Amino acid sequence: SITMTTVGYGDLVPSNDKSKVFVTIYVLFAFGVLASSMSAVGAVPFRLQELKKIEKCLSLLGDSLEAEELEALCECEEIRSVRNAVQIEEAKEDPHVLRSEFVLWQLLKQGKLKMDDIAPCLATFDSLDTDHSGNLNQEDIDLFLANQAASADK
Repeated sequence: SITMTTVGYGDLVPSNDKSKVFVTIYVLFAFGVLASSMSAVGAVPFRLQELKKIEKCLSLLGDSLEAEELEALCECEEIRSVRNAVQIEEAKEDPHVLRSEFVLWQLLKQGKLKMDDIAPCLATFDSLDTDHSGNLNQEDIDLFLANQAASADK
C-alpha cells in the first residue's frame, strides 16, 4: 500500500481535510487491490493441482474398458453408493454402468461433488421408485400417490 500511495515516505503529504479523507480511502482501496492480486497469484498452484487431478480422473480408464475394469467400476464405492440393492444385484449378473452413474463417479472422483450432496436426491428418488427398479415411471408415481392417500386416510 505504501508504494501505491507514497504515504509514509514524506514525498507528498495531504494538507487539508478533504485530501486526507481521499488518501485514507485510496490507501484502503489500494490495499484491497494488492491483496486481491496476491490472492489470485497464490491460487495458481492450487488451480494447477486441481486441473491435474481432473485430467487424471478423466484419463483413468483411457480409450477402452476391459471386462475386469468394468467389473471393478461396478464394485467401486462411488457406483455402489448411488445404486439401490436391486441394481447392485443386477450388476453382479450383468456388469454395467449407466451414463448417469459414470458421470456421478467422475464428479465424485474429481472432488466436484460429495456424497452428502447426492444422498438427499437419491433418498427422494428411492421414495418415489416404489418398485425399486432404479427407473422412475408413471406406475411408480401412481403407486406413490396411492400410498400417500392411504396414509392420509388412516
